Amino acid sequence: MLLTLWATVAFAAVRMFSLFRYSVDVPYWDQWNFVDFLRVTEDGASWSELWTPHNEHRVLVPNVVLLILARLTRWNIRAEIALVHALIGARFALTIGAVFVIGRKAKLSVWTCIPIVAAFLLSRGQAENLMWGWQVTLALGAFFTLLSCMALANSGWPKFLAATLLALASQFSFASGVVLWPIGAAFILIQPELSRRTRAARLSIWLATGALATFLYNQGLPRSPKVFPVTVPGIIRYSVTFLGAAIAPLREPPATPAESFAWRAGLIGIALFTLGILGVIATKQFTRWASIIMWGLTAPATAAVTAIGRLGFVPNSQAMSSRYITMSVAMWASAAILLTATVLHLVRERIYLPSMTPLRLSAAVAAGAICVGVVTMANPWEGWARRRSTFSLRDRAYLADASELTTEHKSWMYPDPLMIDRQRPYLISEKLTVFRARQPKPAPTPTPAPVPVTATEVTP
Repeated sequence: MLLTLWATVAFAAVRMFSLFRYSVDVPYWDQWNFVDFLRVTEDGASWSELWTPHNEHRVLVPNVVLLILARLTRWNIRAEIALVHALIGARFALTIGAVFVIGRKAKLSVWTCIPIVAAFLLSRGQAENLMWGWQVTLALGAFFTLLSCMALANSGWPKFLAATLLALASQFSFASGVVLWPIGAAFILIQPELSRRTRAARLSIWLATGALATFLYNQGLPRSPKVFPVTVPGIIRYSVTFLGAAIAPLREPPATPAESFAWRAGLIGIALFTLGILGVIATKQFTRWASIIMWGLTAPATAAVTAIGRLGFVPNSQAMSSRYITMSVAMWASAAILLTATVLHLVRERIYLPSMTPLRLSAAVAAGAICVGVVTMANPWEGWARRRSTFSLRDRAYLADASELTTEHKSWMYPDPLMIDRQRPYLISEKLTVFRARQPKPAPTPTPAPVPVTATEVTP
């Protein structure tokens, strides 16, 4: 049983981390804007520049992390990509740790669902995040979101204050962190172990902090005119597709069949998650699994917020973006945990079994089979990563050789070729990223031997 469990977990982990070998140390798109932050901190300019919004995000925390990493590694972008892998792996480790701890207290073998959790949280469908160092922003936001939910479910004041700080870190890492404030407020209201005075105090602190953070967040945030109409049916369609993309087949760009599949899968995922919540409520396990429920709710809330923010500028198919899968899988992993807890509780309480071992073994085998199926569905992302690596190697070669760097080549790296012209000299002078290796010294010019002068050449 344990062999089946850990073999499938290792299978999912190895498949995800295998994408790292395709990473390349070269800036791409948004990373060229980051060079400005490297400049201002190097020149001793105000660190308030880190507060400058990036599109609809204020990535204050990732900017600080990326700056520290850049200083330590001379902006080795593969180090940023390694950090993304580490954060996604740490989120998985924290989740299974919570499953073991809570399951042990409940005396339930909930750990049998871990292969399914691994299949989603370690999905190669997140390939865009796993291949792009700039996506530290999203990975940090997702990591802080889980930590905040776990801390908030605890009744102690230190954990509550930690949850508040983590919610702030999440919001100032990626815009989706804003969903923690309403979700957290709802859970503070229904925490049964809190006194009325404690509940009122925590709710006041939580809402005041969230309101102030959101107010500051929106100051000076750029607002672009809408291109497409934003309707309620459109928001629902986008949100459901966003959630279902975690198990949708890859299409480049997302084609209608894949989008339709994601729409149907999203409806199934929402139904399973809802059933899981109702199940733990019916079996009186709601308080025990509150952190997992909160974390799972952040996925549909993020989908809705993203739909409201994006639908005016992009078509519905943009909901299929690989980078969003890191956030949407929280709902799928939570559904697997909650449904497993419900089924095991019902079997233990309602059905007499001389031994639970056959049931645990069956659950582990079934979870392993689902894990293999979900991981295999993401196989096309391996090919995508290989092609992405080829393009990145091409960009690195052109960036390193000015004689080969044309306007067309620059536009592959960033929409505005002038950005490359402006930033490249700084990278060269500071020996960063592509130019990090010590530049070879030019060979000394040989001194010509003196030409002997004959007597006939001398003018009298």
